[in-house]
Amino acid sequence: MIASIHLNNLRNNDYSQFLNNTVSIISRYNPATLLLQDEYAALQSNASNLQEILNSISGNVLTQDLERLDGLRDNAINGMIFLITGSTYSTDATTKGFALLLQTHLAAFGPAIARESYQNETNKLQNLLRDWSSKPELAAAVTGLGLDRWKTELEAANNAFDAKYVDRSVDKGLANLDKVKAKRAEINQVYYELRDALNARYTINKKTQPEPFLTAINALNGLIKDYNDLLARRGYIGEGANTENPESSVPPTI
Repeated sequence: MIASIHLNNLRNNDYSQFLNNTVSIISRYNPATLLLQDEYAALQSNASNLQEILNSISGNVLTQDLERLDGLRDNAINGMIFLITGSTYSTDATTKGFALLLQTHLAAFGPAIARESYQNETNKLQNLLRDWSSKPELAAAVTGLGLDRWKTELEAANNAFDAKYVDRSVDKGLANLDKVKAKRAEINQVYYELRDALNARYTINKKTQPEPFLTAINALNGLIKDYNDLLARRGYIGEGANTENPESSVPPTI
């Protein structure tokens, strides 16, 4: 079976290259022979469309600054969420109480703040930080869990992002960045459909005619290992890096 990979942990350029590599492997073993004509065509078309979008925004210094700042705030809020979630398992009643209070408060902002559109994420983080500063019980919980430094980093990154965003609020390149996020979510599903279809073809045929299904799967697994190794070098360790979807996590950057 085809191995798992956290697609959303890949940076945009790496993600695009992974798609192109996948398309190339399927092409090598013939989509028709693999019974994947429709799935292959859909992935090929989407991969090409994504590359066009990325080409239109690459090389723009301001765009790169936005993505860098977005990554900083994403890391900060996700880090805090992981620490809060972990603290709910504490045997210390006070620590657990703080964690449960913050976890309940966070739930009101949706399941994945870091995967919102740029504007929505900025607004949600502003409201979240305002509550954590103005409401004594929440402020005490943040301090009690040792999250004040994280909170400061999150606020600084979000404010810097907001200021930079205003500089580009009407620029076409910024609209394209939001388009990339939406496009990647769409492409993920197209990739999963191809992956699941190939797995199914192999399962059905493995006793009587396993090839070329098995060879194609092995080739894809070799590719996935290379990209998983890349993610590991960047600090993403195992499938526990994500708590919502087994193959998606923090929004990427170029």
